[in-house]
Amino acid sequence: MGNRDDMHNAVFCTNPFRDARVRALLGLGLAFGSVACDEGTGGPVVQVAVVTPSLEDPTETGDARELRVQQIEASEIRAPLGSELPPEARTAGSGFSIDVSGSFDVSWPFRALANRVGLEVALQGDSVRWGATPLFSLSETEGFVRVFVAASGSCARLAPANLDVARAHAGVAALGSFVVVVGGEEGSVDDRTPSGAVEVIDMLRGTIRRLSDIQPVGKARAAALDEVRAVVVADDRAFVFDLRRGDQPAALSLHDGAGADSVLVAQADGGGVWIVGPGDLASRVHADSSDGEPSVTEVRLAAARRRPAAVSIGSATILVGGVEGDEPGIEVLDVDARSGRPVAVRLETRREALAILGPDSRVLVVGGVDGVGELRTDTVVLSGCPDACVVEPGPEWTRARVGAAAQGALLIGGVEPSAAAESQPVPIVDEVHFGDRIEVRSFGALAGPRADAAAFLVARGIVGVVGGEDASGPRSDTDICVPSADGA
Repeated sequence: MGNRDDMHNAVFCTNPFRDARVRALLGLGLAFGSVACDEGTGGPVVQVAVVTPSLEDPTETGDARELRVQQIEASEIRAPLGSELPPEARTAGSGFSIDVSGSFDVSWPFRALANRVGLEVALQGDSVRWGATPLFSLSETEGFVRVFVAASGSCARLAPANLDVARAHAGVAALGSFVVVVGGEEGSVDDRTPSGAVEVIDMLRGTIRRLSDIQPVGKARAAALDEVRAVVVADDRAFVFDLRRGDQPAALSLHDGAGADSVLVAQADGGGVWIVGPGDLASRVHADSSDGEPSVTEVRLAAARRRPAAVSIGSATILVGGVEGDEPGIEVLDVDARSGRPVAVRLETRREALAILGPDSRVLVVGGVDGVGELRTDTVVLSGCPDACVVEPGPEWTRARVGAAAQGALLIGGVEPSAAAESQPVPIVDEVHFGDRIEVRSFGALAGPRADAAAFLVARGIVGVVGGEDASGPRSDTDICVPSADGA
């Protein structure tokens, strides 16, 4: 692969910098092709299919009366189903209409090859079904995009997105509009083998393809370094996976002890990826550009940690828990520091917890186990970090679980403690609401039970869930979860 755009076709219109025309159809799965050109303007045309996660027409059921289309980070356009858009709402120089079949055209005011944009679509009636795409450039679309819409506060199986190799504990990272799935464990519950399969989910279409096979990896962690590369860490090695060179991972040399029990955090400001522990060391992988050679900086932590909760705020990364006894419960990793900065607040022992970052930069830390291995149902709230962290009690997590995934505002799947001899994975999903008072609320369930899955952010708080395992073994399917309208 020569560059990222080789994942799709390029744009060959006579006037590619004209406004791009979006031609959308409700419920129609169109064939992939190259970006078409408008005969009148020479500008590019992108076909958009608005579908349910099962690839059905979303207007065939429900009470939708209005279709809303919004360019992410841009203006919004509305029209009742079956009517023309009011003239005052039209984009200058272009028409927009919705007929009874649910098809419409609209020209978006962006320079097609220069900008990355996304689309958000909502069907509104007494209830709301909506979805959004990741940000994309026109050259990535191959002339075709799917927008999957589902009810607010629900999860559904993404029909076209099944892994070729079912697996748990894979390294998963979202790279722009792609999600790369590397390694993991395949096989039955009693007979696991490490996987070397590398598969890519294309979230502009909801499809998966097997990209390559590398030396088997086994349990792995992954995080995005930039829009084309992911840092992958397993027990026996660490490497950078590059979408442009899918079968040639570049080896990384990290601190002693780095492996599948490390915690990986992509910095919110794009400044690299932290690999934390286990132990008292952490490494930061960073690069000046997508073509720059990654470099590694090693940092000594204020305390030895194993599987702390971690979250990035700006250029700082906050670590919570993962320590024993009287060691500092919280510390901050600053991008230019050579050691972790302990926070002088007391925190009871909590290992393997999860962290949810709110829109106001408050952090809710949930789950984990205490010093004797008992699951914690209490939570803590951090505010004022990274400069002046304050810790307060949070709400009770009444359905606390181990092996859950945290992404966006959601706590997904896992194993719920049971009085039975052996607890099983569950399809439970909870949603964190950051209001004056933080709440953990029940949410629509996954399409099936799963634990130790990987969750990734699609757009606008929409979360994808892939892999993991149920009582029978590793799973191959993918779920998509749409947050509540009043969620975090």
